[in-house]
Amino acid sequence: MYLADNGFFEMMNNSLSKGEYASIFNYIDENERIDLVNPLSSELNAMRQTLLFSGLETIARNLNNKNNNLKLFEFGKTYHLVNKEATDVLQRYAEKEILSLFVTGKTHEENWMEQPKELDFFFLKNYVENVFHKCGVETHNYASLQANENETTFIDALFYTNNEQLIAKIAQVHPKILKHFDIRKPVFYAEIDVVQLFTEYLKSKTLYTPIAVTPAVKRDLALVVDKNVTYQQLEKVATQFGSRHIKKISLFDVYEGDKLPTGKKQYALNFVLQHPDKTMTEEEINKIMDKLVGVFGKECGATLR
Repeated sequence: MYLADNGFFEMMNNSLSKGEYASIFNYIDENERIDLVNPLSSELNAMRQTLLFSGLETIARNLNNKNNNLKLFEFGKTYHLVNKEATDVLQRYAEKEILSLFVTGKTHEENWMEQPKELDFFFLKNYVENVFHKCGVETHNYASLQANENETTFIDALFYTNNEQLIAKIAQVHPKILKHFDIRKPVFYAEIDVVQLFTEYLKSKTLYTPIAVTPAVKRDLALVVDKNVTYQQLEKVATQFGSRHIKKISLFDVYEGDKLPTGKKQYALNFVLQHPDKTMTEEEINKIMDKLVGVFGKECGATLR
């Protein structure tokens, strides 16, 4: 309901797919492919191993029909051959329940009131994390991986883990894959392990916190760090070692240029501080910010700009 209420349309694609996808693209394992004994056609001759390719087929059809701005999702299963030697069907094959999301194009059609914006990685990331939030799943355990020259599936993927289990991924689909489907615009894709998500949801308990009546305070920090330090590392350090009165952390600027030493970059972070019972004093605020500066220096080698 959350996705549908926010303009996403649900897809219902066939569980059968092209077997050649496993041999063309290295995203899926050809050894796990389940071929049909008597397929009706080469287009539907194997059980699908991912929701990615059927979703791209749907996008290609919509683009051909001039539906250029797409926000799509699908609940579906993938099928895998996990043990060729097993005689028991349950041991020989495995099913996975997946939620996939796709966005491409612009946020909405052009109108006189508001200019549409391009749908991008961060637009999709926001909705994925909101799904986590609604299910009570912690989202601090994630890692970003930049695509290398040998990567042919995704660009700059973001992976979310929970108890060392992969729970979700977000990425921009690589142009080489889009070219195969004759898609000429960027497509952003996310998939969530539904079983992992619902398992965490069942563990969570809904807690009620009254809305704070005290004013929130905003403070900024400009931190100079090594180029290999990511924003996710800074956010994790602030969450782990900072104050419980830090209600929100956001990144509003990244700078790399000749005004900084070689091998350095600058992150500009905004912090929202709020005490639930009283208005925070300047001394209390400064104490929290000084602690953050010290922790960033110790854990990430950061210095103030």
